[in-house]
Amino acid sequence: MNGRDDAGSDEEWAFTCATCGDTHIGVEYSYTLVTPVVQTLPCTCGTVSDGIAATLTSIIETSMQESGELDETHYWRADMKEKLDTARGDTEYVAFCSTCAERAGDLDWEGDDAPDPNEIVIADEEWRVYCAGCNRDIEFGWSHPCRGGRIWPVECSDFNPWKSWPEPRYDVSWRDNGWVRPDDNTAVYGRQGSDT
Repeated sequence: MNGRDDAGSDEEWAFTCATCGDTHIGVEYSYTLVTPVVQTLPCTCGTVSDGIAATLTSIIETSMQESGELDETHYWRADMKEKLDTARGDTEYVAFCSTCAERAGDLDWEGDDAPDPNEIVIADEEWRVYCAGCNRDIEFGWSHPCRGGRIWPVECSDFNPWKSWPEPRYDVSWRDNGWVRPDDNTAVYGRQGSDT
């Protein structure tokens, strides 16, 4: 195995689940795609100079989940990508020409068939690392701040907390264990460090 330039050692890592004895680690990444969808109603009476009688902006929220196995270099690749749910969120209606807006039917609206990919926002991100055999959650960190780089489960033989940043929900646990990076006295993700 090649040397690493981030957390961990040059030795291959090992993991054996204390509960079931399995040696594989799974990773799940869940998130919500927030997509603005804009529909316009053309002004057919000529009242509005730009030709738009009304706009209807809706937010579409799509829940996604990706999963795969953690490899020997602490990277993971999604073997499965699944759309879990789609819901319409907030809607904003703005009328510029009341005459056309009042006469309009559902078929008069022009839709946004292909939303701008730059306007899609990823929200509600959640990462989960678990034993692939018994589905037990495993505490983990990252090789770079802000959930960047490789994934470092605390139960792997090459885990070194001083070369990792904790997943945000494990920040308190790492502090309780004295696993704060020796070169950084601030908490992860911009929160100020404290002993409480």
